[in-house]
Amino acid sequence: MKERIIMAVIIALVVVIGLPIQSQSTTMVDSRDAFVAGCASTADVDFSGSITLDEYNNRIIEAGTPIGLPGGNTLTFNAMMWVREIGITWFTWDGEYEGDVLQPTPDTSSLTGTFSGEGVPAFGMDVAVDPSNWTMRLTLSDGSYMDQMVYTDNGAKFFGYIDGVNITSFTISPTSGTIDFAIGRMIEGTPVPVPGSLLLLGTGLMGLGAVGWRRKQG
Repeated sequence: MKERIIMAVIIALVVVIGLPIQSQSTTMVDSRDAFVAGCASTADVDFSGSITLDEYNNRIIEAGTPIGLPGGNTLTFNAMMWVREIGITWFTWDGEYEGDVLQPTPDTSSLTGTFSGEGVPAFGMDVAVDPSNWTMRLTLSDGSYMDQMVYTDNGAKFFGYIDGVNITSFTISPTSGTIDFAIGRMIEGTPVPVPGSLLLLGTGLMGLGAVGWRRKQG
Protein backbone atom coordinates (compact mmCIF):
# COMPACT_ATOMS: atom_id res chain seq x y z
CA MET A 1 0.00 0.00 0.00
CA LYS A 2 2.86 2.36 0.80
CA GLU A 3 4.23 1.92 -2.73
CA ARG A 4 0.87 2.93 -4.24
CA ILE A 5 0.73 6.07 -2.14
CA ILE A 6 4.27 6.99 -3.16
CA MET A 7 3.43 6.54 -6.84
CA ALA A 8 0.33 8.73 -6.52
CA VAL A 9 2.37 11.44 -4.80
CA ILE A 10 4.94 11.30 -7.62
CA ILE A 11 2.19 11.77 -10.21
CA ALA A 12 0.90 14.81 -8.33
CA LEU A 13 4.38 16.29 -8.05
CA VAL A 14 4.95 16.06 -11.81
CA VAL A 15 3.10 19.38 -12.00
CA VAL A 16 6.44 21.15 -11.72
CA ILE A 17 7.07 20.24 -15.35
CA GLY A 18 4.28 22.60 -16.41
CA LEU A 19 3.82 21.22 -19.92
CA PRO A 20 1.42 23.36 -22.00
CA ILE A 21 -1.67 21.59 -23.30
CA GLN A 22 -3.83 23.33 -25.89
CA SER A 23 -7.44 23.93 -25.02
CA GLN A 24 -9.82 21.79 -27.06
CA SER A 25 -12.69 24.29 -26.80
CA THR A 26 -13.87 25.93 -30.00
CA THR A 27 -13.97 29.70 -30.27
CA MET A 28 -15.37 31.52 -33.29
CA VAL A 29 -14.98 35.28 -33.23
CA ASP A 30 -16.42 38.02 -35.43
CA SER A 31 -13.93 40.81 -34.74
CA ARG A 32 -10.20 41.17 -35.16
CA ASP A 33 -9.82 42.56 -31.64
CA ALA A 34 -11.52 39.48 -30.16
CA PHE A 35 -9.26 37.21 -32.19
CA VAL A 36 -6.11 38.97 -30.98
CA ALA A 37 -7.38 38.89 -27.38
CA GLY A 38 -8.00 35.13 -27.64
CA CYS A 39 -4.48 34.30 -28.82
CA ALA A 40 -1.13 34.27 -27.07
CA SER A 41 0.42 35.82 -30.18
CA THR A 42 -0.69 36.85 -33.68
CA ALA A 43 0.95 37.90 -36.93
CA ASP A 44 -0.45 39.25 -40.19
CA VAL A 45 -0.08 37.18 -43.35
CA ASP A 46 2.10 38.79 -46.03
CA PHE A 47 1.24 37.38 -49.47
CA SER A 48 3.34 39.83 -51.48
CA GLY A 49 5.99 37.18 -52.18
CA SER A 50 3.44 34.99 -53.99
CA ILE A 51 2.29 37.67 -56.47
CA THR A 52 3.08 37.46 -60.18
CA LEU A 53 1.89 39.42 -63.22
CA ASP A 54 -0.43 38.07 -65.92
CA GLU A 55 -0.21 38.96 -69.59
CA TYR A 56 -2.09 42.21 -68.96
CA ASN A 57 0.18 43.17 -66.06
CA ASN A 58 -2.52 42.48 -63.52
CA ARG A 59 -1.21 41.31 -60.17
CA ILE A 60 -2.35 37.75 -59.49
CA ILE A 61 -1.69 34.73 -57.31
CA GLU A 62 -2.01 31.57 -59.38
CA ALA A 63 -4.14 28.68 -58.11
CA GLY A 64 -1.99 26.34 -56.04
CA THR A 65 0.74 28.93 -55.38
CA PRO A 66 1.81 28.63 -51.73
CA ILE A 67 1.45 31.70 -49.52
CA GLY A 68 3.89 31.63 -46.64
CA LEU A 69 2.37 31.93 -43.16
CA PRO A 70 4.14 33.42 -40.13
CA GLY A 71 4.12 30.07 -38.31
CA GLY A 72 5.97 28.28 -41.12
CA ASN A 73 3.04 26.59 -42.87
CA THR A 74 1.65 27.62 -46.25
CA LEU A 75 -1.81 28.42 -47.58
CA THR A 76 -2.91 27.63 -51.13
CA PHE A 77 -6.15 28.46 -52.95
CA ASN A 78 -7.98 26.33 -55.49
CA ALA A 79 -8.64 29.32 -57.78
CA MET A 80 -6.59 32.12 -59.25
CA MET A 81 -6.78 35.29 -57.17
CA TRP A 82 -6.52 38.85 -58.39
CA VAL A 83 -4.64 41.18 -56.06
CA ARG A 84 -6.69 44.37 -55.68
CA GLU A 85 -5.93 47.55 -53.83
CA ILE A 86 -8.92 48.84 -51.91
CA GLY A 87 -10.12 52.10 -53.38
CA ILE A 88 -12.06 54.98 -51.85
CA THR A 89 -15.33 53.44 -53.07
CA TRP A 90 -14.79 50.37 -50.82
CA PHE A 91 -16.26 52.27 -47.92
CA THR A 92 -17.67 49.19 -46.22
CA TRP A 93 -14.32 47.49 -45.66
CA ASP A 94 -13.82 46.70 -41.97
CA GLY A 95 -11.54 48.94 -39.97
CA GLU A 96 -10.99 51.41 -42.83
CA TYR A 97 -8.37 49.07 -44.26
CA GLU A 98 -6.70 50.44 -47.39
CA GLY A 99 -4.25 47.71 -48.35
CA ASP A 100 -4.33 44.82 -50.81
CA VAL A 101 -7.04 42.16 -50.88
CA LEU A 102 -7.48 38.94 -52.86
CA GLN A 103 -10.38 38.54 -55.27
CA PRO A 104 -11.13 35.29 -57.13
CA THR A 105 -12.21 35.36 -60.76
CA PRO A 106 -15.98 35.98 -61.28
CA ASP A 107 -16.71 32.40 -62.38
CA THR A 108 -15.58 30.96 -59.04
CA SER A 109 -18.44 28.99 -57.49
CA SER A 110 -16.61 28.41 -54.20
CA LEU A 111 -13.17 29.12 -52.81
CA THR A 112 -11.12 26.67 -50.77
CA GLY A 113 -7.95 27.56 -48.91
CA THR A 114 -5.81 24.61 -47.80
CA PHE A 115 -3.13 24.74 -45.12
CA SER A 116 0.00 22.64 -45.40
CA GLY A 117 1.08 20.00 -42.91
CA GLU A 118 -1.28 19.43 -40.00
CA GLY A 119 -2.94 22.82 -40.44
CA VAL A 120 -3.03 25.81 -38.11
CA PRO A 121 -4.73 26.25 -34.71
CA ALA A 122 -5.94 29.83 -35.18
CA PHE A 123 -6.68 31.82 -38.32
CA GLY A 124 -8.79 34.81 -39.29
CA MET A 125 -9.55 37.17 -42.19
CA ASP A 126 -11.85 39.89 -43.41
CA VAL A 127 -14.35 38.70 -46.03
CA ALA A 128 -16.62 40.83 -48.23
CA VAL A 129 -19.04 38.73 -50.27
CA ASP A 130 -21.80 39.27 -52.83
CA PRO A 131 -24.32 37.64 -52.37
CA SER A 132 -24.32 38.68 -48.73
CA ASN A 133 -25.40 35.25 -47.45
CA TRP A 134 -22.71 32.59 -47.60
CA THR A 135 -21.36 29.59 -45.78
CA MET A 136 -17.95 29.08 -44.24
CA ARG A 137 -16.92 25.44 -43.82
CA LEU A 138 -13.88 24.61 -41.69
CA THR A 139 -12.30 21.18 -42.05
CA LEU A 140 -10.34 20.13 -38.97
CA SER A 141 -7.34 17.86 -38.52
CA ASP A 142 -9.39 15.25 -36.64
CA GLY A 143 -11.56 14.69 -39.73
CA SER A 144 -14.54 16.71 -38.50
CA TYR A 145 -15.88 19.90 -40.03
CA MET A 146 -17.86 22.94 -38.95
CA ASP A 147 -20.34 24.96 -41.03
CA GLN A 148 -21.44 28.50 -40.26
CA MET A 149 -23.80 30.72 -42.21
CA VAL A 150 -22.43 34.25 -42.46
CA TYR A 151 -24.30 37.47 -43.27
CA THR A 152 -22.28 40.41 -44.56
CA ASP A 153 -24.95 42.87 -45.66
CA ASN A 154 -22.94 45.71 -44.10
CA GLY A 155 -19.77 45.06 -46.02
CA ALA A 156 -16.66 43.15 -45.02
CA LYS A 157 -16.86 40.93 -41.97
CA PHE A 158 -14.10 39.42 -39.88
CA PHE A 159 -14.22 35.64 -39.47
CA GLY A 160 -11.86 33.99 -36.99
CA TYR A 161 -11.38 30.54 -35.50
CA ILE A 162 -9.34 29.54 -32.44
CA ASP A 163 -9.10 25.92 -31.34
CA GLY A 164 -6.85 23.19 -30.04
CA VAL A 165 -7.84 21.13 -33.12
CA ASN A 166 -6.03 22.49 -36.16
CA ILE A 167 -7.79 23.83 -39.23
CA THR A 168 -6.68 22.04 -42.39
CA SER A 169 -8.85 24.00 -44.85
CA PHE A 170 -11.71 26.45 -45.21
CA THR A 171 -14.29 26.78 -47.98
CA ILE A 172 -16.38 29.86 -48.74
CA SER A 173 -19.57 29.14 -50.71
CA PRO A 174 -22.56 31.32 -51.66
CA THR A 175 -26.09 30.22 -50.90
CA SER A 176 -26.68 30.08 -54.67
CA GLY A 177 -24.91 30.87 -57.93
CA THR A 178 -21.36 32.10 -58.30
CA ILE A 179 -19.55 34.15 -55.71
CA ASP A 180 -18.06 37.62 -56.02
CA PHE A 181 -15.97 38.60 -53.06
CA ALA A 182 -12.62 39.63 -51.66
CA ILE A 183 -10.65 38.54 -48.64
CA GLY A 184 -7.95 40.45 -46.84
CA ARG A 185 -6.08 41.15 -43.65
CA MET A 186 -5.44 37.45 -43.05
CA ILE A 187 -4.00 36.78 -39.61
CA GLU A 188 -2.54 33.68 -37.96
CA GLY A 189 -2.50 33.12 -34.22
CA THR A 190 -1.27 30.85 -31.46
CA PRO A 191 -3.99 29.91 -28.95
CA VAL A 192 -3.44 30.66 -25.28
CA PRO A 193 -2.14 27.37 -23.78
CA VAL A 194 -3.75 25.76 -20.77
CA PRO A 195 -0.95 24.92 -18.29
CA GLY A 196 -0.30 21.20 -18.31
CA SER A 197 0.38 21.48 -14.59
CA LEU A 198 -3.35 21.90 -13.95
CA LEU A 199 -4.18 18.69 -15.77
CA LEU A 200 -1.34 16.77 -14.15
CA LEU A 201 -2.27 18.08 -10.72
CA GLY A 202 -5.82 16.89 -11.22
CA THR A 203 -4.57 13.49 -12.35
CA GLY A 204 -2.34 13.19 -9.31
CA LEU A 205 -5.05 14.21 -6.89
CA MET A 206 -7.46 11.73 -8.45
CA GLY A 207 -4.82 9.06 -7.97
CA LEU A 208 -4.44 9.96 -4.33
CA GLY A 209 -8.19 9.89 -3.88
CA ALA A 210 -8.45 6.47 -5.51
CA VAL A 211 -5.71 5.07 -3.26
CA GLY A 212 -7.38 6.53 -0.20
CA TRP A 213 -10.75 5.10 -1.21
CA ARG A 214 -9.31 1.64 -1.79
CA ARG A 215 -7.49 1.86 1.49
CA LYS A 216 -10.73 2.68 3.32
CA GLN A 217 -12.54 -0.11 1.58
CA GLY A 218 -9.73 -2.54 2.33
